[in-house]
Amino acid sequence: MKVKIVSDLGETLVTEELKTCVFKSGSRGHRASFKVGENGTRYQVGIQAVEIGSKPATAPAPAPA
Repeated sequence: MKVKIVSDLGETLVTEELKTCVFKSGSRGHRASFKVGENGTRYQVGIQAVEIGSKPATAPAPAPA
């Protein structure tokens, strides 16, 4: 999966590849972290895309005795 950051003027600032990952919650998705600059100012960007419904079902908790 790729993401493109575009300025207000329609200029492409950066195109970045998102890496496939499994989050700590068990959900699957993609994420990326990168820096982008515009008009002499630099920004750090973090993106995550989580697949809806990808979290594995957990076993029900045992009933109290």
